[in-house]
Parts: sequence; C-alpha cells; structure tokens
Amino acid sequence: MSTTHEMQLVNTLASGAEEWFCPSCRRRILMQWPPRYELVVLERGDESVTHTGGKGGLSIVRTDVTATPTVPQPSAMPSGPRPEDSRWLREIGIAWDDEAGPDSGSAA
Repeated sequence: MSTTHEMQLVNTLASGAEEWFCPSCRRRILMQWPPRYELVVLERGDESVTHTGGKGGLSIVRTDVTATPTVPQPSAMPSGPRPEDSRWLREIGIAWDDEAGPDSGSAA
C-alpha cells in the first residue's frame, strides 16, 4: 500500500495559478487550472508517495501531466454519392453530376 501525503493550498497568484505545499515532505507545486492547465514542481519533496489535496469540494488525487492524445481523423469520404443516393436525388429533382456535385452550375 502506498503512502499518501495531503497537500495544502497556501497561495493564489495574480495569474490564477495556485501554490500547493506538502507539510510532510516539503513538496511545493504551482498548479494552473484549465483551460491553460500546467503543473510546475518548485520543490520535489518525496516523489515516491501519492500526493492529494482539495478545495471547495474538488480533490486532487494525482498530479501527472501528459500530452494531449492525437484525435483520429475520419477516413476520406468516397467521391460522389452512392448509386441509391444519386437515384434519390434525381427523384426529388436535384440534378447531380457525380464529378462536380449538385447541378454542376446548369439550370434545371
């Protein structure tokens, strides 16, 4: 079982960043909350323990910072509508040139 230290909020800077302090091991961090989330370690303290803390009903359990994962991009759409879609477009009066798109600039 891992040891846990509880950090205390000791200061809030003009920028909104918060300074947190662990009285057990003297760890000090600056925490900037989203949308510009950032964590700066001022004094390492005991890095082998889990640090927690909280304010106003919010509790910090871990203070790891990771890179934002890359969002997968959807695969390319096939060019032009499917045959059943082309048929439906014609049935409702939309002329569609499979190469150029709807109506291709011609008057219907």
